[in-house]
Amino acid sequence: MSENDLTKEEREELEKLQKEIIDEAKKVIKDYADNPSELSGSAIHIDYDSTFLDEEWKNDQWKNVTKPEFITNLTTNKNRSDNMYQLVLKSTGEQIDRIVSENLNSATDFYIKRKQMDTETFHKLYEVKKED
Repeated sequence: MSENDLTKEEREELEKLQKEIIDEAKKVIKDYADNPSELSGSAIHIDYDSTFLDEEWKNDQWKNVTKPEFITNLTTNKNRSDNMYQLVLKSTGEQIDRIVSENLNSATDFYIKRKQMDTETFHKLYEVKKED
């Protein structure tokens, strides 16, 4: 359907909706500028054995990198379906990811480090559940 197929009223309604969307987007941008979020910013995800880590991460920068023992736990238990844990987005109930882990605490620690968040913020946004 092209714009020419629309009636005058439909074009006016479409323009009105477009203006509302643009106005709302401008409000979001202004709100972000006035109230920056700690959750915003860039996240870099690098495999734990990457040579990049040796070149770029020094001293305290390693504190947000997933530790190799989590990888060992995952590979040791990878075929055990009774050890599956889900990362669930609280706002929608959507499953974001699933992993094999020894227990709920280990799975939760893994996801907190992967998301590079503090524990409180993580628990506001996500829930880690044992898979049925």
